[in-house]
Amino acid sequence: MPYQGKPSFDDIKLKRKKKLVAGGPDPNKEDRVMLVRRRISRIYYKKKFFDYPVTMKPETIKNMGFATTVNAGCSYLKATVHKLPEDSLENFYVNRFGRKLYSMFFEGYTEKLWGRHSREISADWGSQRVKGLSIKAVIKDMLTPKSKKEAGKGETSLIEEFYYPKYGPGQLWEITAEEVKKLGGKICMNCKVTKILTDTKNHIKSVTYVKDDKEEILEGDIFMSIMPVKDLIAGMNDVPKDMARIAAGLPYRDFVTVGLLVDKLNLKNETDIPTLGNIVPDC
Repeated sequence: MPYQGKPSFDDIKLKRKKKLVAGGPDPNKEDRVMLVRRRISRIYYKKKFFDYPVTMKPETIKNMGFATTVNAGCSYLKATVHKLPEDSLENFYVNRFGRKLYSMFFEGYTEKLWGRHSREISADWGSQRVKGLSIKAVIKDMLTPKSKKEAGKGETSLIEEFYYPKYGPGQLWEITAEEVKKLGGKICMNCKVTKILTDTKNHIKSVTYVKDDKEEILEGDIFMSIMPVKDLIAGMNDVPKDMARIAAGLPYRDFVTVGLLVDKLNLKNETDIPTLGNIVPDC
């Protein structure tokens, strides 16, 4: 979808300035548009908000307290001198932030999110998850003028702006479905794939699916799968025993989003970021 070329309703209402694309659609008149949204992602720790990643601002020091700030600083300096072997996600974080900040902002969060402690997760996951994020990267980001930062550019956890569909992520798939149909494609909904037939060269020849209690076979040249690898392998024929055993043992972690509709938030917007209704600006 094209990027917005005119201010959105909230941009106008809040007199918010942002980078627009020349000739782009007006989100107040058109639906197929990607809005430029400001990313505000913070940690709520001990009833205080902390930037994520943690920044070295006076507000951070105030929220942490002088003693904790000194402790975190000494912990980080120790980590720069005494590097731990990066054989776990825990050591990956400690090497980049020090043990104090790790225990405050990463340890509990990671275990709750992934269902296992950081020391049980490979350090390779850390390099993919936070890429080049570290205290050095945080300081460098703080010193970079805002005019030189672009939406969607930079370290994943340091991005300050991103593009978002006018009606949310689901709109992307609704538009994709519309375009597929325009090109003559057919979309079968409410179908359950039960078998995946492969040939001797391990190419998928067809899939068997059930719809309305009736079994159908669909042949094709190209197949794309978004199901868990465990289920994909289990549905195939003639899979080597070792491969089937490994796939069956893959752990998965469900991600659940819970939306709460409340009359009032006790949290106050104490930032300098204006919002509609003066609610907290966090994404």
